[in-house]
This record gives sequence, structure tokens and C-alpha cells, in this order.
Amino acid sequence: MPNYKTTAEDFKIFQEEVDKWQKILGLLDWQIHTEQQKLNHRASCYTNHSGRIATLTLAVTWDNYGTPPGEQEIRRVAFHEICELLLAPLILCAESRYVVAGDIDSCAHKIIRTLEHVLFE
Repeated sequence: MPNYKTTAEDFKIFQEEVDKWQKILGLLDWQIHTEQQKLNHRASCYTNHSGRIATLTLAVTWDNYGTPPGEQEIRRVAFHEICELLLAPLILCAESRYVVAGDIDSCAHKIIRTLEHVLFE
């Protein structure tokens, strides 16, 4: 199956979806940059926790994806990367070499409180 090269329109949809979910999920304390680069997978999320800066990248080429993805698939990929950003503090805490008792629970509850404020209300 041939590869699919993402278009400028695909990237625009990706950016719009990232912006939409950043606001919906209340991730306003992050400065998010979007880019279109060569990757080994469809998209990625890179974070700088101390600076609260994230780079969400849409791959230029989707391997083994011969037909153009629908707009919904591009939007789903952007949503997936925003979810990774939402969980990034918890992942950082869990992967830390030294974790103090309660750190992971505290990180998890920060995410839960965010979801309570933006989804439950």
C-alpha cells in the first residue's frame, strides 16, 4: 500500500482541532505550537514541562495509508495528541526516578479536576 502525504488542508484541520480541544480541556496554561514534520508515526506530542510548552506535530507522510484520510481521521489524530498533553504531567510523574508518596495521586487528581471543570460543569 502506498504512503499518504498530508496536505496543507490536513494541517489546517489538525491545527483547528488542537486549538478547539486546548480550550475545551482547559489546557490554557500550555503554549502549544503545531508543525508538520517527518515522523515515524502519524503525529506526536513533545512537552517542555518547566516552560509549559508543547509541540504537536502532524507527520508529513502516513506510512501504509494509501487513500486520503477523511477529515474525521485528521481530527481524531489531533484529539489523540491533545489527550497526550492532558496526561503528560501524570506520565512525567510516573516516569520520574524519585517519586514521593502521593505525587502520582496528586497528578491524577489535577487531571480529574480539570475534567470536572470543563466537562462535568
